[in-house]
Amino acid sequence: QGQWKGGLDVRTVRKAFDRLVGMKCPTVLIEQSIAEPVAAASSLVISGDAQRRGFLVIDVGAGTTDIGLFVMIEKGAESRPTIFQVPNSISSPRMAGDTIDNYLRAAILTRQGVDLQNPYGQRISAALNLDKRRFKEILFRDKSLRYTLADDTTGDLALSDFLKSVDMQRFSKELQDRVQETFDAIPISWVENLFARQGVLVVLTGGGARLDVVQRLAEGVIVSRGHKIQRNRADAVPTWITEDYPEYADEYPQLAVAIGGTVPTLPEQGPEVFNFGGGLAQPTYVAGNLRK
Repeated sequence: QGQWKGGLDVRTVRKAFDRLVGMKCPTVLIEQSIAEPVAAASSLVISGDAQRRGFLVIDVGAGTTDIGLFVMIEKGAESRPTIFQVPNSISSPRMAGDTIDNYLRAAILTRQGVDLQNPYGQRISAALNLDKRRFKEILFRDKSLRYTLADDTTGDLALSDFLKSVDMQRFSKELQDRVQETFDAIPISWVENLFARQGVLVVLTGGGARLDVVQRLAEGVIVSRGHKIQRNRADAVPTWITEDYPEYADEYPQLAVAIGGTVPTLPEQGPEVFNFGGGLAQPTYVAGNLRK
């Protein structure tokens, strides 16, 4: 506890594995496969009441941002919920945490006037490459960064200035465009009969979930084919974590898939439904690339 953000010492991890030697471990650890968005979002969407709720999962990892639309059907606290995937809504653009790391590295090198054409500048750049993720966490947490490079030169960078950079403005717009494309790609019946009527709950998970540019994906109205869809942000941490395991509350968004996949109340996964008429009665059968 308390070591997650700073990283785990390899000797500590080694001792933990050593303690497992000789212990009798279960031979079967995986009971069933669970789609990552289902594991990450279900605890944040389940209400226990009878409802039909559409939600958008945006999982911002290190290398990709996974996006997908789903709908959860609950019949009440006594029955197990069911999640359906919205057709044509799944994508994984290669723009995520490491993209911002590289933008920050470039911004610092530019501010310090480091010449990457000579070996001395390349050594400074290589050393900064090891620190860029830690620097990013400090910058977004404290709203400012005081950095020291390999040649002992120092500098300051304000988060507001970094967010105004051309790279970050482009990154923010591309993320918004990806969300727009997600709604534009799904069958119009889903837009007309569900999302335009009730809006969409936006679940943000992954290591980059707390970044300002990601938080804005859960705000405002998005228009798809003439229909307005209100975006509403889901809670960052489920109630069962804050009440029963508060020590995991800070880390939950980054570990949502791992922790969420262990919940006994995980919903069932229903078939893909192509045409949404209000009753989820028209399933889609997929074989290869053929839809029937």
